[in-house]
Amino acid sequence: NTVRGMFELMYGFTNDLAPNFQLIVSDHANLSDQWYQDCVRYNWRNGDALVPQAWIDEHAS
Repeated sequence: NTVRGMFELMYGFTNDLAPNFQLIVSDHANLSDQWYQDCVRYNWRNGDALVPQAWIDEHAS
């Protein structure tokens, strides 16, 4: 599958070639593979968001 291949490529690069490199990916993928889940730091779903709704509400005109 193309999505899995893309994430495997990114994982291989950061794990093998640049282990101290931080790669930030914004995507809706959620692979069940353990290596993938171990790499996920935040899973913005069900009301959790990169930009919290409270910030938006606070600055809405």
